[in-house]
Amino acid sequence: MITSTGLVAEKHPNDRLRQAFAVSTRWYVPASQTTLIAAYRYYRDDWHIRAHTPELRIVQQVGIDADAAIRFRYYTQTAAFFYEPRYGDPMTMSIPYLTDDPKMSAFTGQTMEAKLGVLGHAFELGGRWSAARFEGILEYVVQHNRFGNAVVAHVALTLPIEY
Repeated sequence: MITSTGLVAEKHPNDRLRQAFAVSTRWYVPASQTTLIAAYRYYRDDWHIRAHTPELRIVQQVGIDADAAIRFRYYTQTAAFFYEPRYGDPMTMSIPYLTDDPKMSAFTGQTMEAKLGVLGHAFELGGRWSAARFEGILEYVVQHNRFGNAVVAHVALTLPIEY
């Protein structure tokens, strides 16, 4: 951490007990070949961080070998009990734990995602490659902390392995 008198090392507790609980449900609509997915995750730890993450996703079949999906994810969390955006310099030596890490702060965020997945068969690939899955993913992430917003793009390849 940077203070007016220079750098001060962060100090975290040595141990951390983390727990997460999740539930999801899926509903397939055969007439439109659409899958609706709802999920919820609750996280807690002994640093007093509590987080709630509801998510909705729609997956639409767009051909024999392709599907498209959109997703909305909301995230909210409380701050660690020792998080402060700024510490007064005279206090830093007497405080047992210190952090100004934005991941430890209270914040909210949203993720909006669009994804296209295509099987290798659509490209007339043969053998094991016909079952490979190619994905292009574009996300817009809104974060109400020091990290700020982001645009994330990535591609993925899933190749099946035979045992």
